[in-house]
Amino acid sequence: MSSEVNLLIRQAKASDARDLLALSQQVASETDYLIMDEYGMGLSEALLANQLELLANANNQLLLLAFDGSNCIGAASIKGNEEYRIEHIGEVGIFILKDYWSLGIGSILMEELIDYAKAVGCFKRLELTVQARNIPAIHLYQKFGFVKEGTLKYGAKLSSGKLVDVYLYAKYFE
Repeated sequence: MSSEVNLLIRQAKASDARDLLALSQQVASETDYLIMDEYGMGLSEALLANQLELLANANNQLLLLAFDGSNCIGAASIKGNEEYRIEHIGEVGIFILKDYWSLGIGSILMEELIDYAKAVGCFKRLELTVQARNIPAIHLYQKFGFVKEGTLKYGAKLSSGKLVDVYLYAKYFE
């Protein structure tokens, strides 16, 4: 990777399935901060392509992909709910290739997600979970106004078998 990033962020489309699967597998092999294991998303390319097409047409879901030139280097999403009692909640997720950590890409992606949430107007709450030991991610979430609501004791298990706590963070919109 060169020190200069030619960053492009855009909404995912069905034809991105292969890139997204490869990205998820690489990220999963680089870090154990995520729920994914070394198999990544665990979906076939055809199934993921179908899901991406549905997602692109949803009014309460967004999946953004970040590219450095033609290389897919990250993804960020808000997943809304169809159920009436929780339709105001969006679940946030971000993952980026390790070579691109600490370059501000997470901040750019989070800003895009929050702008989307405000624009669609259906979300009163965004929430996410983060391992307690993932200090850089926690700083990112706090920077954008997410507050810690609780701790899930032993909320994740590392490949070593060690259990780690997971925090629940949320951001609210009036």
